[in-house]
Amino acid sequence: MHAFQETLLSASYAGLRWAIVSGHAGAIFALIALVIHFAGRKWLTASQKCFLWGLVLLRMAMPFAPASTLSVQRLIIPLYESASAAEAQDLPVEGQVFHIDTSATPYPDAVSPEAYALTRANQATPTLGEWIEFTIPLLWLSGAVLVVTTTLLSHWRFRRKLAALEESTDERLTSLLQSCQREVWTLHRLRLVECDLVSQPAVVGIWSPRLLLPSHCLNLSDAQLRLIMLHELMHVRCWDVVANWLLVLVRAMQWWNPFFWLAQHFFIDLREQSRDAMVLRHVHGEPHQQKTYSELLLDLAARPQSRGWTVALPASLLGFLSGWFRKSSIASRLRAMADGTKLQHWWHWGLVVGLMLVIAVIGLTDAAQPQADRSKSSMWTKVDANNPGILADAVMVHAGTGPNEETGPRELKEYDVTGAIGHFQTQEQVGLEEAVRVLQLELEIFVQPPNRVTMAEVEKHSFVTLEESDGQWVAAIEATKEGHQRVGAIIQAWNRSGPVQVCVEMRITTSDKNIVEELGLSWDRIISQPLGAKERKTEQPASGAAPQASAVASVEKQVPMLIRMLDDREMRRFIKVAQSDVHANSMLAPKVTLFNGQTATVFSGVQRPFVTGLGPAPDGTIKPELEIISEGFQVDLQTVIAPELTATDLSLNLELSSVDEVQTYSMKLQGKDVTVQVPSVSRLKMNTSAQLENAQTLLICVPPIYDQTEFTWFLFTPRILEPVASPTATAP
Repeated sequence: MHAFQETLLSASYAGLRWAIVSGHAGAIFALIALVIHFAGRKWLTASQKCFLWGLVLLRMAMPFAPASTLSVQRLIIPLYESASAAEAQDLPVEGQVFHIDTSATPYPDAVSPEAYALTRANQATPTLGEWIEFTIPLLWLSGAVLVVTTTLLSHWRFRRKLAALEESTDERLTSLLQSCQREVWTLHRLRLVECDLVSQPAVVGIWSPRLLLPSHCLNLSDAQLRLIMLHELMHVRCWDVVANWLLVLVRAMQWWNPFFWLAQHFFIDLREQSRDAMVLRHVHGEPHQQKTYSELLLDLAARPQSRGWTVALPASLLGFLSGWFRKSSIASRLRAMADGTKLQHWWHWGLVVGLMLVIAVIGLTDAAQPQADRSKSSMWTKVDANNPGILADAVMVHAGTGPNEETGPRELKEYDVTGAIGHFQTQEQVGLEEAVRVLQLELEIFVQPPNRVTMAEVEKHSFVTLEESDGQWVAAIEATKEGHQRVGAIIQAWNRSGPVQVCVEMRITTSDKNIVEELGLSWDRIISQPLGAKERKTEQPASGAAPQASAVASVEKQVPMLIRMLDDREMRRFIKVAQSDVHANSMLAPKVTLFNGQTATVFSGVQRPFVTGLGPAPDGTIKPELEIISEGFQVDLQTVIAPELTATDLSLNLELSSVDEVQTYSMKLQGKDVTVQVPSVSRLKMNTSAQLENAQTLLICVPPIYDQTEFTWFLFTPRILEPVASPTATAP
């Protein structure tokens, strides 16, 4: 029973999300169509306006569409962004620092076990917002099931009654129908049934259509009956019964959407006008047919209507409308008949076709995500104890010395860069002199201090010198110990395969189901990191200084990692299955573009300050000691490209951290009551490396272990970027 409830809830969430996304896009599309409908009522035909509203209904059934920068969804993206900003008003934007009042304790003091148990019991009771969030998807699903069920039940009951009726043998009617079918070619033969189950002529059935003719229509003249049959044959020819069934499916999704009912009304009304125009064009050469057709519509509309089956599944002469809607529809059709036989010029048709193509592009597409401006790099916001804050998503590429200035003396080392210069000449298609100049500038970037940002300052004091000796090029580089480690790895990679770039796409997904098993795949390896906690060292205090001490408690846990290499098709299947799970939490991390051998750090999460210690300040007051704890996901990665430029050696250091709980401890310090925070932090660290061919993906999975209930998936896809030759380059 529990599994059935979970399945039902998952289906309702997925369906409601589908309906809302398509319904919002369809609503904006409907407003545009409404403006075009009234603005072009004098030069757009009924069939063209019907096609326009058909596009609106089609958009309301599409959960996703091709991306376009001209999409109508760009009009509603600011609304979503403002709503998201309102919900996340406590979250920081990138680069913004939030100050905290360290005199106040963000977490409450410790409570008794009885009070804690009572608080947990109260939290178990769902709030009004949670109850609404749970009820609305089920309410939508109930409405959708009700629409489909009642339609199918009514149709089934009607077809049972219809099955008992025989095909008409009236020679007058059958010969007239055969004559009309010879005039209007249709794929299927239309059978005639005299039926009082309906109050107006209609055609029902897709593969074996039947014309239902009420008995009160038998006293009509042959000319009037011929017009009725031609109208219904036009419905068969245009597959309107199929369109009605599709309309039921859209109605099941969008029954809550008033814009759907508006679009459906215009679509059905204009479709009848379009079929009227087709009939009138067919009999255009015959005298008085328009007047006869108008009198026929008025005659049938004035006759009493039965209270029987009125579900709009068949295609009928009057559209199965009643009351005010029927009067309005008949009046519109009579007004439209005057223009039904007018021919449009070729330029008129061309303008209409162009307009419909533009409308399809803006209405049947999703908003394309704008490409990131490559001239603006992501900023790493520095947070220290004197300026505590919260850090959102950030990317740090180790181009220069990193976020913190490297300390220590600089020393001079020499590196063989002959291979790197040769790759520069081949890949960039430049001469030797230009290759040497570009290589020197690139290496300067990696060893410059972080506060030296202009080219004038770089040229004023160079840390890199390139010289040739017996055909071998040597780079003399002055850098700190950390700088030599970084630039040495880059030079080694450039000697191997050149200064090409690689873009690493990262995706992180959590889900409660095993996606790999659902795809029918198996794992390549299962690895585990060795146990071992790092000890925190205490510095030796100077003579007469205050005592120093440190202590840290740790619990070591073995964590298995599941590894598999995915090709491009398997990766796309994995993403499709993950996105179809409503309980999955998918995040697309920023793409990182690196030079061969370069390293980068990607962090997504927050940095939380905690008052973990207190001590005396020089003025005698109590000074809080803050500790910034990162909570979220961080990966340190390095890419080294193979010599043939067909594979990438990817090295990863992953770390997941979360603050599980924060306790407080109160005591007296210098005669004052003070409280410190004691956070409990869980960290998961993983190290791995693999060689990936271009477009291959490294999939890492952390299964549900200990208190975890979900799978955590990491996908890394490195893509080698093709070298682009300079337009002013000379041949080597």
